[in-house]
Amino acid sequence: MSAAVIVKNTLPAEIVALKDETMAQVQALTVEAKAMEVTDADTLAKGSDLFRKIDALKKGIEAGRLEITRPIDAFKKAIMVAEAQATTPLDEARAELGKRLFNCQKRLEAERLEAERKAREEAEAKAKAERERLEKERQEIIRKQQEERAAQEREAKERAELFGTEPEALPPAPEPPPAAVVVPVVEKTAVAAPLPKMAVRGSTRKVLKIIDASKIPREIAGAVLLIPDEKAIKKLLDAGVAVPGCTLDTVEGFASAGGR
Repeated sequence: MSAAVIVKNTLPAEIVALKDETMAQVQALTVEAKAMEVTDADTLAKGSDLFRKIDALKKGIEAGRLEITRPIDAFKKAIMVAEAQATTPLDEARAELGKRLFNCQKRLEAERLEAERKAREEAEAKAKAERERLEKERQEIIRKQQEERAAQEREAKERAELFGTEPEALPPAPEPPPAAVVVPVVEKTAVAAPLPKMAVRGSTRKVLKIIDASKIPREIAGAVLLIPDEKAIKKLLDAGVAVPGCTLDTVEGFASAGGR
């Protein structure tokens, strides 16, 4: 254990503090450094010695920190490696499954739309045939009405000629029947079971692509680009500011409907 640091109640640590003697050294050197006036060769030498003592104490405290944190960092790295070993095949399997779910969803939707289109066409064809049939019947009724009217007019003329009188007035001709109005009726078609609510949806994300880093300016639109400062460049491109040598590509992906 470090001579400069105390750790009680190991992970998760509830108390982390400097040792009393270390804290005393910190306070003493702080007070001495703030009070020291450097005016001649003697005080310059004392100040230089104090400067080295401060650096030595800082290095000791840092060494104590590293003695504790290095094993923790190694443990954390091992956990992350183990997590990656578990999640990588899951991510790959999820991506492949997402593609299949998404493709199936698109195919079922296309089948549904095609079935609806065919149903509309069939309904319109039936309605058209029915309109033509009713129109044919209507024309036949009009033809018979016209023939009956012509026969009545001939009879009236013949009687008038026979008796030497004026042809008698005939009642008004009947109104022709109106054209039929037939509305297409689309029957509901069951294509497939409804898609689940957790259905996979397509998604896109933007990925920065640096084509030529030498063309990226150090400053643009008030933003300083520490070449290559990808976050700053991506924000500029997202805001519509062109950055020489860089593009923002759109990449397709898959996510659940209630995605993160």
